Amino acid sequence: MRCVADTSPANQPNPHNISEDPALPSFGTGYSNMTQQAKFVVVLTATITPLKGAQIARTNPNERRRDYINALRFWIQNRDPRLSRILFVENSGASLLDFRQEAESATDKDIEFVSAPPIPLPRGLHYGYAEMQMLDYALSRSRHRSATTHMIKATGRLQFPKISALIDRLPSEFDMAVDTCQALPFGLRPEAFVPTQLFLASHSFYSASLQRGYHDLRPDYPFYIEHLIYERLKNMSNNPLIINRWPISVEPLGVAGYSGKQYDRLSRRALTALRAALRKPFPSFWL
Repeated sequence: MRCVADTSPANQPNPHNISEDPALPSFGTGYSNMTQQAKFVVVLTATITPLKGAQIARTNPNERRRDYINALRFWIQNRDPRLSRILFVENSGASLLDFRQEAESATDKDIEFVSAPPIPLPRGLHYGYAEMQMLDYALSRSRHRSATTHMIKATGRLQFPKISALIDRLPSEFDMAVDTCQALPFGLRPEAFVPTQLFLASHSFYSASLQRGYHDLRPDYPFYIEHLIYERLKNMSNNPLIINRWPISVEPLGVAGYSGKQYDRLSRRALTALRAALRKPFPSFWL
């Protein structure tokens, strides 16, 4: 492990006076040109103890802590050198001691921890408000921010085994890469949205277009941060550097917070396979 830092509210570095980290190891053959131009930080968002009334099924703090530990191990054990920088941010005030101990095994990772102060959720708003707020908080204080060009934002409880394959397929330059879910007829999906479990964005684009966007959430619409991001990107349809649909499926592993069910359960696997098969001939269609 090159460095494990703690950026808690009581221990905040000045993000404007930090030099870049040493260059990452050279990338092996088989990687796209993307790896030669972008430097990534993996940002893992975490809420170990959810607020009372949060609209989720996975609420037990012990279960959630275990989810986060397992997912952190996934990123630590991933040997892709493009994923060497990790920023773990938590916003419920929970202890991160066991996460720091887990990070001690990361001989080739540079892991930074940020404890964001808990904030009350405005009445009538979704918990996505708090997640995006802590993302802004962490990026403004992270030393990785100045040493990288792009972030890979991931829900901290989930694992994404195909993340490297996705990066391989991205173009050499992009502002944001999301996997938009378009609206479907007959009431199947009345509103389009952008899933926020995993997305990639340049720091400059995120700062200019999405930072502090959670202030625009409303009790009616946009209620979810996923709707807000969709609307923002829809209004930038003339930007060729926005990728609204990934070239491959990147399914998560873990337990869904909203349902408490495993993503790779048997009943979902057939749907996942069909979704992947339809992606190339019908890129705008999402089951």
